[in-house]
Amino acid sequence: MSRKGPGISMGREKELDFNKPNFYDPALSHALVSYFDGTEDVLKRSKTTLMQSPELFENDIVKNFHPYFEPFKPLVRQWWNIIILGYMYRAHEFYNIHRHILRIINDALPTLPDENKAEATQKELTRRENRRARLL
Repeated sequence: MSRKGPGISMGREKELDFNKPNFYDPALSHALVSYFDGTEDVLKRSKTTLMQSPELFENDIVKNFHPYFEPFKPLVRQWWNIIILGYMYRAHEFYNIHRHILRIINDALPTLPDENKAEATQKELTRRENRRARLL
């Protein structure tokens, strides 16, 4: 959620800087603090609530993906559903979680766009090659 694509300029700093009101995204900032950067108590409370109310996942997590990562949303939703099934029911998904996650990743790979065709990826690859050439 805090990234906007590949490379060195992938951060979403403007969207997380409340001193830049034209760019600041309070929903993104709240989600990052609630689920990743908060205190131990905040993280525990937020993640417990998320597990008990799985519908929050769409609004708090998926909604805050940068458009660059749009193609990954179906994969992330499937991943979340498997985690929730295992958590709530201690079912087959719980005991075989890695096999299920690997299956959905393998199923998703052919549906994802070719990362080498994305403009941001090309810029980053060019930047890396130029840097490598300067270092040699």
